[in-house]
Amino acid sequence: MIADRERPEGAIRQPVLFVAIGEFWKLEDDPRPYRLRLRAFMSNRIRFSPLYRDFYVLARTVIDGIGDGALGWWAIDGVLRGVNPWRRLLGGAGVVFAVSGAVSLLR
Repeated sequence: MIADRERPEGAIRQPVLFVAIGEFWKLEDDPRPYRLRLRAFMSNRIRFSPLYRDFYVLARTVIDGIGDGALGWWAIDGVLRGVNPWRRLLGGAGVVFAVSGAVSLLR
């Protein structure tokens, strides 16, 4: 993975998902082409059958829900078992973000 200090001037940061996949599978090449291939693949499938769009929207909703649930769990743990006031405050802010994310998923 390219560290921020090694990133060329003006380069765009990669989405965390593609960087994490690359690290997990020990891919040492640039993740940008994979992201572009995935987007092309998804748009071609949607063009082939518009039903796939609903599947992708559902998958994104599920992934967002899992992220909000994990943030909420961490935040509540930080509020209840925070080792210092700063951690409790940070956990409280996390609770606010998790609740707002959950509310936005319900709309």
